[in-house]
Amino acid sequence: MPDNKWEKLETELVKDFWGKSEACHIFAGLIRVVRREWIKPSLQIVEEKQTIRAKEREQDRIKEVWDGTDHQPKGREIRSNGFTEEYSVAYCIRWAQKKRINIPWLNWAIKEGYIKAEDLEPENNNADADRVPGSDAAVTEEESENTVKNRLRLIGLMASMMQNKEKVGVMPFDNQDHLAKVIAKTYSDKYPMGGLSASKIKKLLGKANRVLGNDKVGKD
Repeated sequence: MPDNKWEKLETELVKDFWGKSEACHIFAGLIRVVRREWIKPSLQIVEEKQTIRAKEREQDRIKEVWDGTDHQPKGREIRSNGFTEEYSVAYCIRWAQKKRINIPWLNWAIKEGYIKAEDLEPENNNADADRVPGSDAAVTEEESENTVKNRLRLIGLMASMMQNKEKVGVMPFDNQDHLAKVIAKTYSDKYPMGGLSASKIKKLLGKANRVLGNDKVGKD
């Protein structure tokens, strides 16, 4: 089925925030329809053999998981909308990933530019806005695991490039910015959730430079 099967999601994905009900419907494969304060029957994002009633039951299950979560959005990840709260789209997607909720449209949304892959990386959300400088207490175990996985992926891809005769021909790189751009251009589409944007790679390389600099100072 062509990628335009997700076209019903386009209006939802250009929003900056989702309410709880809205997010839970979307993750269940439904679009919540509200007209003049009245809630109408939900629409399926994609017409499938699975009945809309089955998806509504899934929506109820996801809502139960949401209500049972100790949500800790930071800074601009949450806003008040009258009597309800709304959460940034990136926060909602990260939450669903953490709860192992399948998001079949995510790669399409990233490819089409509705979602930025780097916004789904824990290091790139705005949690740092509320973090005490020098404190690692706000870093969760899952965030650490995701960060380690992305760094190991980057190391593995760099090692693979060094062993590839075709890619060895472009070395040495002019600078680390050049290296970051080459890696992003070569691998970011293949690993859309791998933290391989040029800006992300440059950030990691900058941290690596500081570690090496500290090692050198320690030896001196």
